[in-house]
Amino acid sequence: MKYKFSVIVPIYNEEKNLEKTIMDLINFLEKECEDYEIIIVDSNSNDKSEIISKMLCKKYKKIRVIRQKEKKGIGNGLREGYANCKMEYVWYRDADFPYKVSELKKSFPYLKDYDAVIGYKSGKRENLFRKIISVIYNGLIKTLFNLKFKDINYSYKIIRNDVLKKLDLRSDGWFIDAEILIELKRGGYKVKQVHVPYTIRKCDESKVSSNYIQGIYGILKEMLKYIKRKKF
Repeated sequence: MKYKFSVIVPIYNEEKNLEKTIMDLINFLEKECEDYEIIIVDSNSNDKSEIISKMLCKKYKKIRVIRQKEKKGIGNGLREGYANCKMEYVWYRDADFPYKVSELKKSFPYLKDYDAVIGYKSGKRENLFRKIISVIYNGLIKTLFNLKFKDINYSYKIIRNDVLKKLDLRSDGWFIDAEILIELKRGGYKVKQVHVPYTIRKCDESKVSSNYIQGIYGILKEMLKYIKRKKF
């Protein structure tokens, strides 16, 4: 059985990765899906990402581009992409090749019986510091919100669009991944976890790696706002 997918690709200064990412998606989705759309959400890139996005949109009818007037964060970009999805299932994928696009097929056997399919990673990380931060962050989120998921912030998340529209997502930053999983748990939705091997970024430096302190501060700030809002 084939499915209909909306694919969100949030970007900021991804001129070296963007075209290959989109072409990989198109080649896969054309063969494996009944229908699809690709939504590129550009958080006001200042490299050639905007030019590349417009070129791809003009060439391929199933691509749409949302150009944000200012950089507001990964969470804000995802939420804007989510608000514009039209297909039955929604998948977001980073532009830096965190895993092979063919890994999406692992979700297919579970889509009819689950509200969401999320991935958990294995494989080497960029550096020891990032691995340590990830372990601490995952442990903190799991403990605070009593989550049983193996991986919190992996960008392999497929969610039914009707379920997605019911989630109360307000994060503008990196807390968005945790917020999605917390909302799925609070809503009592069925979630399937699948193993998805991680691949290290080959072009440019990770946007997370280059803003550790700012990113950690932002996550903690949004996490506290969520706790206050939901009265944990």
